[in-house]
Amino acid sequence: MTRTAADSQKLPLANVSEASFQAEIVKVAKLHGWLVHAERPGQNRRGKWSTAIQGDAGFPDLVLVHPVRHMVLIWEGKSSKGQPSADQTAWLEAFKECGLFARVVRPSDWNEILEVLRG
Repeated sequence: MTRTAADSQKLPLANVSEASFQAEIVKVAKLHGWLVHAERPGQNRRGKWSTAIQGDAGFPDLVLVHPVRHMVLIWEGKSSKGQPSADQTAWLEAFKECGLFARVVRPSDWNEILEVLRG
């Protein structure tokens, strides 16, 4: 697959929000044939922002599957200073125990993220 401007751009490492960071990961992943599941919070009628879930809290931000490369990635995106919650850490550790590649990713990991997504 050929590279595009969105694929090769430099991600600003300082002050990037988790939402912007996640959006860039999703964009690049889709360019390279990954199936992507990502949840974003929504605003309800009362103006409160939340992510509707059924089940245990802390599920990772991104689940990426590459059907040709037979890879599954479970990533929790954090800003440069953000820390995963105890629930998020529990999910990541459970996925690792099942033999899946699960980790926290940060903007400082951008070059590595591109390398993994590009194959």
